[in-house]
Amino acid sequence: MTLDFCKFKRTVNYMKMILKDINDIPADWEVLNVRSKNVVTIREPVGFEKFKVSWGDTLTANPDLDVIVNNGRSEYPCKTDIFNATYEHLCCGKYRKTAVTRIARIPNGVDVEIETLEGKLNSVSFPDFVAIGPKGELYANSKQFVEECLEVL
Repeated sequence: MTLDFCKFKRTVNYMKMILKDINDIPADWEVLNVRSKNVVTIREPVGFEKFKVSWGDTLTANPDLDVIVNNGRSEYPCKTDIFNATYEHLCCGKYRKTAVTRIARIPNGVDVEIETLEGKLNSVSFPDFVAIGPKGELYANSKQFVEECLEVL
């Protein structure tokens, strides 16, 4: 049995939430201020390039987006204006994110669908995080990424 109300669906074992913007994040979720520890490089996308993310969904980069290479381990698309507003050039084509970002821990028992600027992430859940960008846009950060790449302020 599924009960639909507002932006949630509750079933017997879990709650499914759809998050479109910052106002959809429940006030009782733990929110942390973080900053990146990583140095990254960027490259132009090759046409309309698709990226499989760890949640199993696909995000698309197009000629209006830069692709950020995270220490050579993973790639993901980012809008050029957001990249320019949130990263500083260090030298030799290397950048570091300077903006403070907020992340909200997804509670146990909650499954989240996030509508990002680059596409939909259909199933993000505990112990991962919803990241809130500088313009209120949402995306996801895995627990592993948060532990390895972000500094909690």
